[in-house]
Amino acid sequence: MLEGLYTSAAGMLPRASELEIVANNLANVSTAGYKRDRVSFRQTLDAQLAVAAERGEVPALQAVVIDFSQGPLEKTDRPLDLAIEGEGFFVVQTPNGERYTRAGSFRLDADGTLVTPDGHPVLGERGPITLQQAEVEVRPDGEIWQKSVPVARLRLVSFPDLGVLVKEGHGLFRPSSTDVRPVPAASARVKQGYLEGSNVNPLEEMVEMMVLLRNFEAEQKAVQAQDETLSRAINDVPKL
Repeated sequence: MLEGLYTSAAGMLPRASELEIVANNLANVSTAGYKRDRVSFRQTLDAQLAVAAERGEVPALQAVVIDFSQGPLEKTDRPLDLAIEGEGFFVVQTPNGERYTRAGSFRLDADGTLVTPDGHPVLGERGPITLQQAEVEVRPDGEIWQKSVPVARLRLVSFPDLGVLVKEGHGLFRPSSTDVRPVPAASARVKQGYLEGSNVNPLEEMVEMMVLLRNFEAEQKAVQAQDETLSRAINDVPKL
């Protein structure tokens, strides 16, 4: 009896984690460059949750996986809004080192340095990019022109295995290990005057949330039913 109670209760834990992830995806449906999270599961055999004669399999949270599929390209007509078509990331310099992003909403600071909304310099092939307050042309290969002269080239990178990347907030990613090094994103193409939107499909996420809520409620009712049965067994059986 206790096995069934523990198994049902343990089944609620990954559902709660999934609900948090889906809610976070929905909260970022309008965030430029956002990549949705999804959960993968494995089956574990836990001796503490099963009796020797009949062990129960309980779904356990294995990993949160980032979906790096391309988001829609949204036209803004702002010259410093940049989107990447295909695989690749912009490189920015932060106090904690280089970080990588798909969110290309850039601006010029007081010194003319190209920066992110948080003020992190965007890196070119020769370091931070400094521009004049003049018309800017960004070509598909990342080369930046002003007054008919090339002045810099965006550093565009990728990773052979995107699974090594973890989120750091504010649209930034970093490798999970310091041993991982980016490689040039040869096939990346830059679109000026566009931003890559979130790759979250709100309809799919809402459907997923409804399914999770129903499953969570079903497991909750199973816990309550087993708890009531156990309570009767403890309180009523000794009276017989």
